[in-house]
Amino acid sequence: MDIKIFVVSLPDSNRRQAIQKQFSDYNIPYEFFDAIDCRFGVPAQYEHMVDRQKAYQALGRHLSDVEIGCALSHHLLYQHIVDNNIEQTIIVEDDAILIDDFKVFYDNKVYETLKADMVFLYHLMAYVQTTYTTTHHAKYHKLKYMPYSTVAYYVNTAVARVLCDASNPIVY
Repeated sequence: MDIKIFVVSLPDSNRRQAIQKQFSDYNIPYEFFDAIDCRFGVPAQYEHMVDRQKAYQALGRHLSDVEIGCALSHHLLYQHIVDNNIEQTIIVEDDAILIDDFKVFYDNKVYETLKADMVFLYHLMAYVQTTYTTTHHAKYHKLKYMPYSTVAYYVNTAVARVLCDASNPIVY
C-alpha cells in the first residue's frame, strides 16, 4: 500500500527550498499542503472555526494567531485526508530535518509493520513507556502521553478522522 507525504508550509515560505532538497536527496515523493497564513490575523473565512473562549478556558491564555494558523492548517489537512480517503499519510512540517531513519521508515514501509494508527517521527518532550527495536534497527517508543512540538508524524485515515473531529473548533 502506498503512502502519501504532505509537507505543511506557507506558500511563500523560504523553508520550501530546503525541504524540497531533502526529499529530492532521499528520492522520496511528497507534495506541499499550503498552510493557512495567520501572521497578520486570522482570515475571516476561518474565524468561525476557532473557539477563542474555550481556548482561553483550556489554556489560561489566548491562542496567538500563528498558533491558530498552524492548528487550522493541520485541521484542513486532516479533512483533506478524510475527504480523499487517503489510507496512510506522513505529515511533515517544512522546517523538518530529515535523517536516514526517515528514509528507512519510508523505503521499508516500517509504518505497516508497527501496526500503529499514529506514529510520531520527530517531537519534543515525549514520556516514554517502553522502547523496542524493529527489524530495520530503528528504535521506537510507546508513549505515556502526547508529545509537544511534533515535526513529522504518520496517521491512517481513521486517526485523521478523529483528529479532524477533535480539532473542530480550534481550541488548542
